[in-house]
Amino acid sequence: MEERSLKILYSRNGDNAIYDENRHAIIKGKRVIDISPGIILKEGSTIKLDGLKYVVLDQSPLMFRHYAKRGPQIVDPKDAAVMTMYANIKDNSRIIESGTGSGFLTYMILNMVSENGKYLGIDQSRESINITKENVRAALNRDIEILEINFHDFDGRGEIFDAAILDLPDPWLSANNQKKYIKPGGRIVTYLPNYDQVEKAVSAYENNGFMHIETFEIIKREIIVREGATRPSSTGIMHTAFLSCFVRLEGSETLMRG
Repeated sequence: MEERSLKILYSRNGDNAIYDENRHAIIKGKRVIDISPGIILKEGSTIKLDGLKYVVLDQSPLMFRHYAKRGPQIVDPKDAAVMTMYANIKDNSRIIESGTGSGFLTYMILNMVSENGKYLGIDQSRESINITKENVRAALNRDIEILEINFHDFDGRGEIFDAAILDLPDPWLSANNQKKYIKPGGRIVTYLPNYDQVEKAVSAYENNGFMHIETFEIIKREIIVREGATRPSSTGIMHTAFLSCFVRLEGSETLMRG
């Protein structure tokens, strides 16, 4: 596979572009703008294009959403960062993700899991699978495995995983099955937009061998910085989802006498 080297041309007004080092060209929407051979763009370089000032940035999870092909709505970066932390992902972790969307959370996970670990995606939408694979290949030059099945039909294939991150409307339906392939001490992290979904999830997981660690939401408020007039933005996305974390119990209980 040909190695691609993409960088982001970032503008504060959100009208971003892509710098393809291999082609030495700027891609802005459907336009491809060839760059003069004498011009060298490095990280931190600035360029003016169409009257806007851009800075060259290396790829990162935060920039992924600015150039990735869009399909289903992505998990917001503020949520994705915390979900990977609560999943306790390390470089050798074995991670399941179900509900791959457009691949933003996938990219976050893959940035943390090395070749010593394992990523397995599960999604029943062929469109989502194709978009996620395409975005990950463009960003990381990496092919990943995504099973085209209903998550609740997944039986683990005889493998044991450290965590599952689930962007599904009903993750609780297979809670009893999940404990068969999540190791004791392993995590389940769910992404649910409504209170009743959270209640069903907590009840089901706690009745099927998991302990509920915490449920919370993250609210991000942008600050508009102007000299002498810095203030919070009056618009923005407040609620995106409730995040819940569960830990798989080993099953035994030790009684200690003080």
